[in-house]
Amino acid sequence: MDGNRQNAMVRAAEDVIDYSFIDKELPWEALQAAGLNMAFCYPEGNKRLAMIGNAVVKLVVLEDLRVADSPRDAGDMQNTLSYIGSNANLNRVGRLNNLEAIVNRNPSQPGAVAANTLTATFEALIGAVYLDSGGTTTCARLVMEKLGLWPNWSS
Repeated sequence: MDGNRQNAMVRAAEDVIDYSFIDKELPWEALQAAGLNMAFCYPEGNKRLAMIGNAVVKLVVLEDLRVADSPRDAGDMQNTLSYIGSNANLNRVGRLNNLEAIVNRNPSQPGAVAANTLTATFEALIGAVYLDSGGTTTCARLVMEKLGLWPNWSS
């Protein structure tokens, strides 16, 4: 991969999520669609980061719901979490933010970015922010708010 293209894609990702990475390899990994010819670097594309991001999204939502002014029972919290973290919602919010423009995907798969690929990229970016910011949810929460995935109850 051309280093200039990699740098440009990482900068584009940083612009979209309004976060500047310390470790530029993290967003680069987050942008790799599964099945891409980057198998020597990322054999599963962004799937491992997406798993972390999925857990971070859940943690942020549950932390905020737990401390929100209005008391919520566990069932209500689960319903909210299920909607916010659903693939359909992540795909919708990802497309609203034009995340498909920054997915590094297999050139043999033209057309629109598949929903599962976009969802994995969204979650991988959240996971990358979480890891880059020292494993705290603060920056991930701000990125989720910036993209319109989740309001920041603590602000």
